Amino acid sequence: MAKNGFKAMDSDMHVMEPCDLWQRYIDPKFADRAPVGLSRHKRDLGIQVDGKIMPRPPETPNPALAPIRERILKEKYTEEEARNFDNIAQVGAMDKEGLDVAILYPSRGLFVLAIDGLDPELAAAIAKAYNDWMHDFAKWLPIACTALPSSRRTMSPPPSRKPAAL
Repeated sequence: MAKNGFKAMDSDMHVMEPCDLWQRYIDPKFADRAPVGLSRHKRDLGIQVDGKIMPRPPETPNPALAPIRERILKEKYTEEEARNFDNIAQVGAMDKEGLDVAILYPSRGLFVLAIDGLDPELAAAIAKAYNDWMHDFAKWLPIACTALPSSRRTMSPPPSRKPAAL
């Protein structure tokens, strides 16, 4: 897909994690405390952990943004939106954008470990669950190799409280 001999790269592409990521991937020991992805509205990035919600919803959301966002998604990413931007959709979106390489970052996963006072053991279990999910997400990507394909790199959130637990 290179253009004029140059590859195109997105160094800040985000994945859309499923709401039930932690219910499916967290160590059973922490199942009753697993973070819950919120779905208060379409493409909600909110997460509830230990009774706290991150990020805080804006006091007064800008009503003008929703129709613009919806129009762009409907016009350009109909198939990807229908798949909830799963791993197959992620690659499809990259192809539509003409991208050869992307570094994938968390979306909802950025907020999950931002809760002050989070139990270090729980934080480690949350990070491990995310990393396990990301491994499965990246497994399908079209380049076969034993390590993560060089064209699809990911950045997973490390637990800030007890990295040795991983």
